[in-house]
Amino acid sequence: GVRERALDRDVLLNQTRIIGALAPLGANVSSTNAKDIVRYLTDCERRCAGSRPRARSVVHLGWAEGALSSFMPYDAGGEVRFDPSPDEAVKARPFMEPAGALPDWVAGMAPARAASPAFRCVMAASFASSLVSLLGVQTFIVYLWGRSRSGKTPTLKAAGSVWGDPTEGSDSYFRTFADTPKSIVRAAALLHDLLALTVEQHAVDQAARGGKPAVEIDRGDDRLGRVREDGRTGASAAGLLTVAELE
Repeated sequence: GVRERALDRDVLLNQTRIIGALAPLGANVSSTNAKDIVRYLTDCERRCAGSRPRARSVVHLGWAEGALSSFMPYDAGGEVRFDPSPDEAVKARPFMEPAGALPDWVAGMAPARAASPAFRCVMAASFASSLVSLLGVQTFIVYLWGRSRSGKTPTLKAAGSVWGDPTEGSDSYFRTFADTPKSIVRAAALLHDLLALTVEQHAVDQAARGGKPAVEIDRGDDRLGRVREDGRTGASAAGLLTVAELE
């Protein structure tokens, strides 16, 4: 069958990088013919630039073109496409397919919401993330900590289920402060108007390992390698929720 892949120009027109991008998909690209393929693509672009179809696209989740515009990826079939890079597309997987029914989700959340102020706070933070750019307010951080088996991770998953698949895995919505600061901030840039979720095993380690990326996300700093997006400063997600275990 046909496999589609969107590539940035710096990959598509680079003899070295195009091999790593297309060969894993089964394309006949190698060090022997990469130069010819790049030359062919360059010629195609030059000859077809005026007639090829065009579409507006964004590479992040959330509001596509400012407040109250299309909301990615849920409105991706409209006038604006959600078109992330191959690496970012893997991280976007938890948000791409709907699952379950809203009445069942509301009923499932009701007991914990009624019993726990912390749970209500975390759920409110998840919904509020989409309002940050609307209201023009500062990115926020919610820090939830507690003893083992106190319900921190299920609460985190409940907050994540507002926007996508909250299950754990290699391409999970979750991040940990054991990840590199750059990877955490890049993930936050992809989320954009969605809540970033992080997990830390021990609160005593939080300041040492999580402080830098948390501050970078909070102030939208782009010095860790991310370009600015849609007028919001740097690499910021709308909010950060992190949980940690007390020793």
